[in-house]
Amino acid sequence: MNAMFEKNLSTMIKGIRAHRNNESEYISTCLQEIKQEMKSNNMHSKANGIMKLTYLYMLGYDMSAASFHIIEVMSNSKFTVRRGGYLACSVSFSEETDVALLTTNLFKKDFTSKEPLETGLALNCLACMCTTDIARDLANDISILTTSSKPNIRKKACLTLFRVFCQHPEALISSFPRLRDRLGDDEPGVVTATANTFLELAKKNPKNYLSLVPQFYHIMTTTSNNWLIIKVLKLFTLLCPMEPRLPVKLVDPVVSLLTNTRAKSVEYEAIRLVLRGMRPSSAGGDGEAAVAQRQKLAAAMTTALERLQGFVESLDRNLRYLGLLALEEVVRLVYAPPSEGGASENEGGWLRVKVKQIFPEMHRQVLTFVEEDDGSMRTVALQMLRRLATPSNFPDIVSRLLSCSKKTISCSGGGAATGASSEQFIDAVLSMGGRDQYRLVEDFCWYLVTLADIAKNRQGGSARGGASPGRVDRDRGDAIAKNDNETARQLVDVCMRVPAVRSSAVELCCLLIDPVDAGRDAAAGGGAGKKEEGRGLTLHSTVAPAVLRAAAWIIGEFRSHLSSPHTALDALSSILKAASIPSVPPRVRACCVWAAVKVFVGSAAGEVGSPDPNRISKMEEALLSSHSGLPFFLQSDHAEVSERAALAYALVSFVRGQR
Repeated sequence: MNAMFEKNLSTMIKGIRAHRNNESEYISTCLQEIKQEMKSNNMHSKANGIMKLTYLYMLGYDMSAASFHIIEVMSNSKFTVRRGGYLACSVSFSEETDVALLTTNLFKKDFTSKEPLETGLALNCLACMCTTDIARDLANDISILTTSSKPNIRKKACLTLFRVFCQHPEALISSFPRLRDRLGDDEPGVVTATANTFLELAKKNPKNYLSLVPQFYHIMTTTSNNWLIIKVLKLFTLLCPMEPRLPVKLVDPVVSLLTNTRAKSVEYEAIRLVLRGMRPSSAGGDGEAAVAQRQKLAAAMTTALERLQGFVESLDRNLRYLGLLALEEVVRLVYAPPSEGGASENEGGWLRVKVKQIFPEMHRQVLTFVEEDDGSMRTVALQMLRRLATPSNFPDIVSRLLSCSKKTISCSGGGAATGASSEQFIDAVLSMGGRDQYRLVEDFCWYLVTLADIAKNRQGGSARGGASPGRVDRDRGDAIAKNDNETARQLVDVCMRVPAVRSSAVELCCLLIDPVDAGRDAAAGGGAGKKEEGRGLTLHSTVAPAVLRAAAWIIGEFRSHLSSPHTALDALSSILKAASIPSVPPRVRACCVWAAVKVFVGSAAGEVGSPDPNRISKMEEALLSSHSGLPFFLQSDHAEVSERAALAYALVSFVRGQR
């Protein structure tokens, strides 16, 4: 093929962007051209094809068939040609690539090259595609490169060694002395690269690197390179739990960094080091020396908390997010049990007092983060509130979260992403309220009203039974269903556990199941429902089926708590109307039918005031109505609904005949 008419990479990319409507066809044409270029004896054409194929590989197209051609390009003597081959190798070769071993000699040749660009290119490629066999064969060559006279090569060799150690751990033993010596290198970039390699190794097994503490300490106290200081602080965060004597040695330099540095990144890492590795409890013993050490560590902890306050109150959103993450660690340290990473009982008491002094209204500060637009920040804040909630501040937290939920829905029209955040608020309220058998709830009447508010004012009844599943995404739909089921469960659970609130619960449930008020909203919003003959009213339930079922069960089970016979009649009518809505599932409909029968039997037996023949007659008429009464449910295709309706119909007919 004439090289003059070949498409280069830039031309192909422009062509893909220009063929948005038929991109696949254009790429298929390009692939055919690339195949022809692969067959060419012209290395420039082959390299051009490899570059284009590499770009297509990053778009998801396969290039395994070109592996041997890549090695051909890598072996070319011209650097400009070879560079494309190394790039393709670095992104496409893996343990499964059969011809990967053929690159070993190519790497060895470039490692001994007098041109730094060639050696650096080989190291860059090897760091991306190193396999177990290649690591075993080249470990010593790379280790030797750490002593190169060129700083750039030493730096790249130190970084590449980490990938080699991951593939061939035995190489760490022989390469450790040379790598350790690079911590004293004259070039700051080499020291930073070496520290970074040791940091990644320490994440796997910190104990192996305790012998390097003196060198890291020297680096931290002498260097002015902020990035290097950050690496060393991260290392000490891993090493402090391994050596009890280390935290006390670090107090002075770390406190100096906290108070003197202007770099927020360094300050933040120093705060994390204190929170994670320099707790007062790390200084064991009962002597005067141990007490003095604990006091030094306590002073460092106080300084870290004070500096953390600046992050939390910063005007910069990024710094506030970092502060929130660190504050979440403080909350876990103070309030979580030791098995979950919390402080010991003695240390936790002191730390709790200190945190309350510096953050007197922490739950209010965290609530401000809940109102942020950033979803990550909101998620962390909600997790923190679960630990910060107490019986005294729980009503305030619930009020703010429910307000945020309603505000989020109203401001965005109920979009999918917004709906998900709204469900986060509801989930937090329900999980905190039901935790440890309602430990945070002091007023159960208030909590029942809260549950009813959640059930009645959720994000539109259209997101539930009356709407098609396609109108909400799957994740949001799962979150809504989970919260609806939990609301229903807690409604029933509270009524069972607390007899004193059953009268209030029955009254609230009568409001929840009433479809009349909801029908007006549904008619205005175009929701699916059922028209009641003679009134032209579209009936629609604004509560979830699970909540409707729970409310009906509560009314039927605790019918004696209905305030008056008139209320009993209204409750029975509301239950039947709600059950007749087409979108109500059969299981819920069966429960409603049985609840209505319970109310009728209770009224006839005198459980709700004295038996009134006129009232009982009206109940019978409601039950035997062909529109929403038992005859309507007798026609159900669901076996349980029709069976219960038939039994109820026989019972009502018997009672009517006895009168």
